[in-house]
Amino acid sequence: GQKNGPAPPEATGWEATKLHPSGIRANFDGYVGRLIKGDGALKDGLLQGVLLDSWECKTQTWTADLDKIFDNQWSYALRSRLPALFGYVVDNPENTARFLRDWRVTLNDLLVENFFGEMKKLADENGLTVSFETASGDVFPGDILEYYKHADVPMCEFWQPRSDSFVGSIEFKPVRPAVSAARGYGKKRVAAEAFTSFNLTWDEHPRFLKDIADDHFAKGVTHLVFHTYTHNPRTDFLPPGTSFGTKIGTPFLRLQTWWQHMPLFTDYLARCNYMLETGNPVSDVLMYLGDEQNHKPPQLLPFPEGYSYDYCNPDILLNRLSVKNGKLVTPEGIQYRVLWLYDCRRMLPETLEKIASFVEAGVILAGDAPSGIATLSGGDETKLRFDKAVGKLWGDGSKNMLTLGKGKVYNTSDIATVLTAENIPPDILAHSPDLRWLHRQTGESGIYFLSTSPEKGYRGLASFRIRGNAELWDPLSGEIVAVNSNVKDNYTEVELDIPAGSSCFLVFKNRKSNKPLRQPQPTEKLDLSQASWQVYFPGGWGVENSPVVTQKLIAWKDFPVSEEGKSFSGTATYETTFTLDRKSGTTAYHLNLGRVEVIARIRINGQEVGTCWTSPYVLDVTRYLQEGENNLQVEVTSTWFNRLVYDAGLPEESRRTWTIAGPEAKAPLKEYGLMGPVSIELVSR
Repeated sequence: GQKNGPAPPEATGWEATKLHPSGIRANFDGYVGRLIKGDGALKDGLLQGVLLDSWECKTQTWTADLDKIFDNQWSYALRSRLPALFGYVVDNPENTARFLRDWRVTLNDLLVENFFGEMKKLADENGLTVSFETASGDVFPGDILEYYKHADVPMCEFWQPRSDSFVGSIEFKPVRPAVSAARGYGKKRVAAEAFTSFNLTWDEHPRFLKDIADDHFAKGVTHLVFHTYTHNPRTDFLPPGTSFGTKIGTPFLRLQTWWQHMPLFTDYLARCNYMLETGNPVSDVLMYLGDEQNHKPPQLLPFPEGYSYDYCNPDILLNRLSVKNGKLVTPEGIQYRVLWLYDCRRMLPETLEKIASFVEAGVILAGDAPSGIATLSGGDETKLRFDKAVGKLWGDGSKNMLTLGKGKVYNTSDIATVLTAENIPPDILAHSPDLRWLHRQTGESGIYFLSTSPEKGYRGLASFRIRGNAELWDPLSGEIVAVNSNVKDNYTEVELDIPAGSSCFLVFKNRKSNKPLRQPQPTEKLDLSQASWQVYFPGGWGVENSPVVTQKLIAWKDFPVSEEGKSFSGTATYETTFTLDRKSGTTAYHLNLGRVEVIARIRINGQEVGTCWTSPYVLDVTRYLQEGENNLQVEVTSTWFNRLVYDAGLPEESRRTWTIAGPEAKAPLKEYGLMGPVSIELVSR
């Protein structure tokens, strides 16, 4: 037997079966049911939903009467072939492979219906929504999409920081299966357990997290569930508190230095959430995963630039797809131009027959002919159906392309060749593959999400496979501006200038925009970096000679202050004055702070202008400026990292901070503060 974990001793016990409905019902009745029924603490509708976390209970391979279930499903005996489950060849390698496929499908079917399907029934019976995270194809072998059909909200997860292996790798917990399942099964939202980590540093902050969120927004995630907001009940205690499990997850805590600025981050995510759930996603290629329930495909699979694709499983192919105007269409209206057979060495005759009907109706098929039948069941009749379907689609295999009804069959898995042969142009043409993007379409508008990494922005022309007038929607501020665009053939060309670490939505409409035109690049600049700055630190944190006066913008750790002062964490205020000789009514004035570590709140002449928490650190300050002398204040907020380093070297009773797991005493201090260069940029309007 298997015990559950991780869990405290009081909550540890035997795992319930996942292959029989009694397992999840016993679990539900003994846990959630006790909370929502009778005198439960969450009765009368207080509990609205249930989330099944990612699969962490290893692999179940048996349940009561499994041999009978198998025999009935496949019409041959299981027991004589059990040695194959332990690595032995039974009969021959081909028959062994077919048996193992039937075995995997049997376990998958039981899991999908008796665990996930039963959980959905329980949720519906009790007025609850249900979300599932990654399960099949992760640890438990099975269909990587099908169980999601029972979820109200399919969920995946992503970790930080990125790495080439283990939890930070894109291969560890890929999001494409959940994204594809949501699209294939008609689910509007794709949620993600977001920012999970085993590498707590206390240097986490919204700008750093935004880049990871943007990367996954471009992969199809639409809604984030933070990992984690840890219960720290006292606010009169030493900050920052503790993260989940001492050093797990990203510490979304109310005693974080930057907690006061969290609404700006969540407003950004909410705007993205809204836009990314508007309309339908656009992908040209539907990748069929095959009938063998193989391991999930590699996430860095080479694929032509400017195109996108989704996964498709047997259930979706057989039960949810139709053909309209030569395209595969889901009931919700998502369309695909090419069906791509990926790694389909063995297939079922019913799959091939369905695909043939699609091709006859006008669909383009790309893929090599399968070499054999996927199942050991069915005998000669199955073999005849298989051979007939293969011949219908690929003929004798000698031709590179065959016509079948209104459609075509390309005898190759080289998807780039097929896209070119069919004159299907890229959805986006950009001079850099580093531009992250995602395309959605409403009845009247095309929506492109675009983002760049913190290391590299994008400046130059980009072409989008849509005709219309372009607007730039800024999810940071909610502002909308028109941008110059040029319709050329079936594309609209737009001159882009997306700074490093930034994102935007391009929205294309048939009608002319009534929004103001995006302002051009600055023509003049007033440099404030060499001005005299006074930097005010709060008392009691090691900077006794506050304010520090400097004419060079450097990191706090390099200020001429005590070692404790160099380790300051929190918010310090920069103040300077500058003179504006003349303020023109035809000029916009932008404050560019240059490099900020990590968040800046700006005041000019006593008025609050706004807060910059991510790139670009630029604000329009036109209406706050006056001719003559101006006062500029910049409140800069860091993370807790440096102070935690300093306190780690002190006796516990002398520390000003507290957490269970923090950086070591000898860790190098990080650069925080306003580093600039700071300037007022003049833009003609």
